[in-house]
Amino acid sequence: MVLTIAPGHARWAARVRFAVLALLALVLGHTIVYAGEAGSGQRFAEAMSANGHDGWWLQGCALIVIAAVGLLLRSIGLLARLGAAAAAIQSVERPSTTDPQASVRGEVLAIWRRLLPAVVVLFALQENVEQVAAHGRLPGIDVLIGPTTLLVVPALAIVTLVLATLGALVRWRIATLGERIREAARLRRRIVRAARITHHRRAIGDLAPRRWMVDRLDAGRAPPFAARP
Repeated sequence: MVLTIAPGHARWAARVRFAVLALLALVLGHTIVYAGEAGSGQRFAEAMSANGHDGWWLQGCALIVIAAVGLLLRSIGLLARLGAAAAAIQSVERPSTTDPQASVRGEVLAIWRRLLPAVVVLFALQENVEQVAAHGRLPGIDVLIGPTTLLVVPALAIVTLVLATLGALVRWRIATLGERIREAARLRRRIVRAARITHHRRAIGDLAPRRWMVDRLDAGRAPPFAARP
């Protein structure tokens, strides 16, 4: 079983995954911020309506959640295919020289340091557009560090860290299974190459004595004169 993807498609797939992850973090972080500031129930609905979320927010959230679920199902399917491929070739995982926890931590930091700034910028842009549309004013950076927005940055940081951790675990597992499959393929190629070399040398060894006897004009050395009758 061979799983391949073109480099261009792989880059676009990575960008789409990151975009979906950022939008999901935006939806979750936005909901947590408003719930923390306004509470739940009717006050939450009034706060959302007062800041211009009516008419599009629920539809937008639904689309983002559907995209996130599709990404999750695709990742689960990829993990299942890689796991089946690794089991089919009976691969053996070599002892790793790197700490798995350190690898996961590196993946988390690699995703989080890109995801958090992206979500913060998206949140600020969204709030400014909504404020202009609803009230005709541009709050600017106050949507992040104003006196009534103390929860924004911590909430976005926590949400993006959780999603970055989940994404890092998936990426680490995919990389681990992929390396296991590649190692098994390299081992199989070495076995096939060694078998071909052994067969080639055996064929030469089988043919060499006959060729030596046929081609040699002097089949052997005669006995000494003293030994002749």
